[in-house]
Amino acid sequence: MRLLFFVEHFRRAGAGAENYVVSLCLELARRGYDVHVAAETHDGFDGITVHPGLAAVEETLRTVRPDVTVDWGFLHAADVHRLGGGTHTEFLRYNLSACPRPLRWLKRLGYRTGRHRRAAAAEAVMLRNPQALFLPNSAFCARQALASGASPEAVHVLHNGVDTTRFSPPLTAARRGVVRQAWGLAEGDVAFLFVAHNLRLKNLALLRTVFGRLHREFPSVRLVVAGKRRPGFAAPYLVYAGATGAMEEFYGAADALLHPAFYDSFANVVLEAMSCGLPVVVSDCSGMSEMVSPGEEGWVLPVTGAGEVAARWQGTVRRLALQPEMRRAMGGKARTTALAHSFPRYVDEFEGWLAEAYARKARRATDGPQP
Repeated sequence: MRLLFFVEHFRRAGAGAENYVVSLCLELARRGYDVHVAAETHDGFDGITVHPGLAAVEETLRTVRPDVTVDWGFLHAADVHRLGGGTHTEFLRYNLSACPRPLRWLKRLGYRTGRHRRAAAAEAVMLRNPQALFLPNSAFCARQALASGASPEAVHVLHNGVDTTRFSPPLTAARRGVVRQAWGLAEGDVAFLFVAHNLRLKNLALLRTVFGRLHREFPSVRLVVAGKRRPGFAAPYLVYAGATGAMEEFYGAADALLHPAFYDSFANVVLEAMSCGLPVVVSDCSGMSEMVSPGEEGWVLPVTGAGEVAARWQGTVRRLALQPEMRRAMGGKARTTALAHSFPRYVDEFEGWLAEAYARKARRATDGPQP
């Protein structure tokens, strides 16, 4: 089967969604598919034909003549749309929560500009295409697609998968002591990991409040921030670990993962941490909350609302810090849950939807245009 993907950035060095589509295309090529990618920016990969420039998509379609087209981010009409970030309208709404209250009215004014309206309108046209299939990576994301006009029969949740071999407790524990020493942690310190490039949207401010309060009672409780951007403050409990190409080592050195995002359609970092045997505490505004049963793999907590939000996060962090046996038990359950969502299983299910899209096109070609 000849496939054509529409991807904005097709390279390994990008964000999680970019890395994910590269891994998917490489695996599909390995399984025998003829994989083509139309991309604005790209690197070269064996077994994949890249066509530069999304502006030339129509010419690329005529050249490639794909059996199935796959859109990776509302870039072009396609047979299959993978929805990895929700809809533009809902993202803007959730993003307001990350802004200081005095600036929210300015944000709302900015959202009324033609750029945002054009993006929302283009998404709506694609979502209402009766011939397309939609694969949101969470029910959280699926609800947004349905609210924007997608047909319920065309929307099918396909949670992301994780490399359970790379992100595995025995492997990640190997360098635990070395990494913790580099972080400056003492033997008895309990390390809570927070991974984000967008510190505001992923809500570092909440953790600053929580750990600021906890540190006075428990100096051994530490917050480790990993990502491209250094926090704009210093604190005795704070460790800035920077960015790394070996996230599995960071998970292995931590004791739990915190993800209090104002918005995240899925959050691969949470599933990776679970695969490494870490308990997780996640926002109720994240698609990953669908994989966390409260009190089992961790907890799901609100990040907006009345003043008890910080108190609830503080109480949960305190409880995890004081109970290493609980952390180990939850980490074991998290690993079991992650094993049910391996990357090979994801590709298997994705292949099934490719076959369905191909069959739908074949039926339309046989039946002809409907009256």
